[in-house]
Amino acid sequence: MLNKRAFFGAFLIFWGFKFLSMDMNAGYIRAARIHLPNAVEKIAFDRFHVAKQPGEVVDKTRQN
Repeated sequence: MLNKRAFFGAFLIFWGFKFLSMDMNAGYIRAARIHLPNAVEKIAFDRFHVAKQPGEVVDKTRQN
């Protein structure tokens, strides 16, 4: 019997994903690099997180 991680990896390899749309969380990106090496260069991040990131940088700069 496969554990969840092995099953998930086999599932992703079987379907041959080439594109991803995901959150910008570092853990998700790391998992994608491990399980979907062919799709890592074609990741689309959602607009909310892309727009949020510059605001967080400005806030950190302002606080320092």
